[in-house]
Amino acid sequence: MKKIYILSCLMFIILTASFQNHAQNGVVVDKNGSAISEKQQKALLSTRLEKSPIQGTFSSFGSFLFAFNDLAIHTDHKEVGGIKLGSPFPDGYKPTWKEVFDTVAVQTQTTWSYDAKRNYWLFTPTQNSTSFSISIADGWTSQNQGIYVGYKPPTFPVGMDIYQLGSYSAEKPAEEAKLFKKIQEDLAMRFVKGFIPNIKPKDMKIVKVNEADALYFEASSPKREELIWRQWVFIKNGKAYAIVSSLLKQDKHLLEDVQSMIKSFQVK
Repeated sequence: MKKIYILSCLMFIILTASFQNHAQNGVVVDKNGSAISEKQQKALLSTRLEKSPIQGTFSSFGSFLFAFNDLAIHTDHKEVGGIKLGSPFPDGYKPTWKEVFDTVAVQTQTTWSYDAKRNYWLFTPTQNSTSFSISIADGWTSQNQGIYVGYKPPTFPVGMDIYQLGSYSAEKPAEEAKLFKKIQEDLAMRFVKGFIPNIKPKDMKIVKVNEADALYFEASSPKREELIWRQWVFIKNGKAYAIVSSLLKQDKHLLEDVQSMIKSFQVK
């Protein structure tokens, strides 16, 4: 207990000291630091972390980064500061700072860049933050929720969601194929839990989505046999996606719509 108390006191001192710098929209900003060069920016963005640091809201995540990594991110928009973040990266993957920033931008529907005048990484809202495009079926509507985009048909409360699950890279190019396969399998298993006990990636089919090999799986809902769950998980251009769909077994027309939209899917 004594060790925990001491550690808590040290954490409080560190965080309190960091908050004495200027804070705006809940995001800590270092007003005393100097701008870094383009070379330093590239070096920072390519640096790998032992694990994903993403947690909390954008604002609290910014405070955490500043206190423990001496790294400042900022937004001029209050609504961005309150958005909750989650890490899409599987356990064991070591993301680069660029990959961390990219997934934060997806989840907050922003673009990011380095602001040399203010010496922090600035996240600014954008009209289209998705890393893909599709042709939406007639009568369907879409809503961007950050880490996923939901697509709803006119006759059913749910239809199809497309998850943007992070960008990935291998430390050594020769290891890329092996790494991507493992990440794809890990992400696919994340969605199938609860449907079929003891299912393995090797039990899934391989189909093409945007010319990429996708792990495909379908099963009846454990609670509603007439409701069919379908998922396609794949990596294209180093970006991971999961397309999931829940439709009634008899909804042949809606399934055709889903298949048509998936056929039109393109990574930007």
